[in-house]
Amino acid sequence: MPRFGDILTGRVDRQHQFDKSVVKKQRLAAATVWQTLDIYPFRAGERAWEKYWGLRGALLADDVGGGKTFESLAVIVKDFLETTQTNRERFRVLVIAAPAIRSKWEWQSPGNLKQGDETPATGLAQSRCDLETFLRQMKFPSAHSRTRALFESVEVVKRKKDWKKLQRSMPRQGIWLTSMQALPPTHGRKSRAVFQLAFPHRAFDWIIADEAHVVKSGYAQSEEEVGYLSGSAVRKLYAVLNSCPSARLIMLTATPFQNNAKELRQLISLVDHGTNGERLTDVITAGLDAFSKSLDEFTADPTSVDEKAILKLIDGLKNKIGSLGIENEPHMLVRPKALWLNGNRSGLDDYIRDVVVRNRKLHRATEPIQASLTEQGNLQYLLLRDLVHEEGTEHRTMVSQKLCELVSSPEAFRRKVKKTGSLGARSMMIKANQYRSIEELFGRNVLYDIKKGALIEFLKHFRPHQRKSVVVVYCRFIPTLESLHADLRLLKGKVVRDIVKMDGRDKLDERKKTLRKLADLNNSYVNHLPVIFLASQVANEGLDFDGFSNTVVHFDGHYNPAVIDQRNGRIYRGKNTLRRVRFHQILLKETYDQRIKFIELTKRKMKDFYLGDGPLEAIFETVLEENHEVKRRDLHKLLKFRIDLEPRRAWLLGAAKKQI
Repeated sequence: MPRFGDILTGRVDRQHQFDKSVVKKQRLAAATVWQTLDIYPFRAGERAWEKYWGLRGALLADDVGGGKTFESLAVIVKDFLETTQTNRERFRVLVIAAPAIRSKWEWQSPGNLKQGDETPATGLAQSRCDLETFLRQMKFPSAHSRTRALFESVEVVKRKKDWKKLQRSMPRQGIWLTSMQALPPTHGRKSRAVFQLAFPHRAFDWIIADEAHVVKSGYAQSEEEVGYLSGSAVRKLYAVLNSCPSARLIMLTATPFQNNAKELRQLISLVDHGTNGERLTDVITAGLDAFSKSLDEFTADPTSVDEKAILKLIDGLKNKIGSLGIENEPHMLVRPKALWLNGNRSGLDDYIRDVVVRNRKLHRATEPIQASLTEQGNLQYLLLRDLVHEEGTEHRTMVSQKLCELVSSPEAFRRKVKKTGSLGARSMMIKANQYRSIEELFGRNVLYDIKKGALIEFLKHFRPHQRKSVVVVYCRFIPTLESLHADLRLLKGKVVRDIVKMDGRDKLDERKKTLRKLADLNNSYVNHLPVIFLASQVANEGLDFDGFSNTVVHFDGHYNPAVIDQRNGRIYRGKNTLRRVRFHQILLKETYDQRIKFIELTKRKMKDFYLGDGPLEAIFETVLEENHEVKRRDLHKLLKFRIDLEPRRAWLLGAAKKQI
């Protein structure tokens, strides 16, 4: 039987084809997940292990393109080879992935590709060949045939009614690939504890949820009833887990923290099925709640932060999570000695690492392309901004959306300015007349012209690097994408070589054709003119552009830093992580564009801390500025603290260390 460490060796045809450090991290991450799923729940002896007995899953939170698919494959292969000796022994895997990202789970060997199928030049085709690459990395030919047969027998379930056929004759071994929308209907009382699906009870042994952040619900308490979320992904996933209580869960997501810590707590709560108050995830979510409360108190009154408060927070983060004020039995707040790194380490960071595994890439900043408004443009912006007004706090989101469209394009803004919400029909007519008057006064949208001009100026000076001539331009709103597409077509042959677009109206087959076309355009590179790939939010996830591009331009920004990272991750993956990549964002100075960027950077501070990318220093800027009484040496200890989620061999139990 092969060793677990041989599954990910980083060697293809006896030559290193991957960055050694990346492969090492993948191997450690896979071993850590296996330890969490196969060793933690079955340990006995110390009372400290009791909270781990209900653990059923782990969260793989690698950066975009960090190898989450291979890491999960390694865990599946290990269990498959060690627990099954014949085809009659049961081994069933359910992979839940959105249709847009399904291709990387629908493996097909390069030798079996038919004429006209995707070629390896496209990012999509490369994902179809992942299985072949993975099998070569496994480095034990004797297991190839069994493993290949398992993964090449993937059955795609695209409709709910298809599950009825599977109930009659379900093979004992295999992989079933479906989406949240194609899962059977749920039944049972409206409580997460009893929701189930209408497929055979205990049908699956493993469940892999790809892009698991889609199941976030946003509600505050993980134990809250989810009946009102009748059509949501979180309800469906709970139903899947309830229908397969003994199945082990692997959740894959590069962005477990998006807008707030509630989403992170929700994902963590899914990996446990113990009783309330006696679960590992209860301790973690209570610690996250207590830490968030402390941050809010410090921010609300920075002058109240003293030496005692700082030392208490440090102790809760590093050593004893109970120092944060969590109400649990003492033994529930102590981790097993086998997991201690340096002495008694039962801090919040150690507990999060018990269920979350993350590999980080070198961070690449997004460089701004700043465009200044003319006097005429500034006047137009102020006049148009005054049209955006709603009464009451419940309409703030609507106002923000309109302001985002205002700094995007006239077509995006025009369709919303007439929707006045609570102001009534009379106000709608007044605003429509005002908008028409502003259009007649200026004759054109100066804001859009300035922003578009900044993009064109960038393209004029663009020079491809590593013979990748495609520039990916992201637009948040489809009307903006349509406007840019029409305007850039006029520059074809002068500033750009060709323009290709993709939005949510394109079907999956059309998206595949688009990627093939982009690869062909890149391969037929003749001059220095770039190919422009205009993409809407549909291209934020699940597609790989690194085969033909290493440049991203954000025409529209976004409040959510996870969205920006997902966009950048389309090219910042594979061999592009070892080469030069460029990220740019067009910003209209002194407009709402800068407000969007400010909110993104503010949220990024929290995201970076919770996911181990940054220390607390950026978060405590206000405390530093307004509290001059606090002792600097104590505050320094706190500011430099960061949660570290990267897997380390020293943290593995003996049984897992022997495997690698």
